[in-house]
Amino acid sequence: MGKRFSIIKASVQRPDSPNSSNNPIFQNNDEIEIRVTPGEDSYINIFSIDQYGNVIRLYPNAYIKPEIVLSGKEFVFPDDDLRDRGLKLMVTTPKGLSKGIESILIIATKEAGHFLSDTTIQNPTITDLMRELSELEQSTWAEKIVGYEVRK
Repeated sequence: MGKRFSIIKASVQRPDSPNSSNNPIFQNNDEIEIRVTPGEDSYINIFSIDQYGNVIRLYPNAYIKPEIVLSGKEFVFPDDDLRDRGLKLMVTTPKGLSKGIESILIIATKEAGHFLSDTTIQNPTITDLMRELSELEQSTWAEKIVGYEVRK
């Protein structure tokens, strides 16, 4: 059996905070960034999952094309260049609630993937994404989930 595909490190944090936490807590409207270090040369895919299981593809997207990230090199989304151009990730609590639990799902793949690109699925869920992942050879991808809480 060959070397297992892996993600060495993944975190969600404020851009101005160099330290990451295993269970970060953010305030409503905080800006966040996602940091990923793959164990092999990889294409990174980033998804936001709300507490109801709904999924939004953050990266890559219609405006930002996938690029290979070299093994051991940290990938930051959005990076300083994207943030300077106005792309910022802001966290908010679900409507009518004082706090929410969300997750960032990071998937590293050997080949560029186009997950959740089926436009006939109106509101994709984690089940839809996992169905697509199950079609890939297990040795060609890895995933890591980083959960966080948002409070008002």
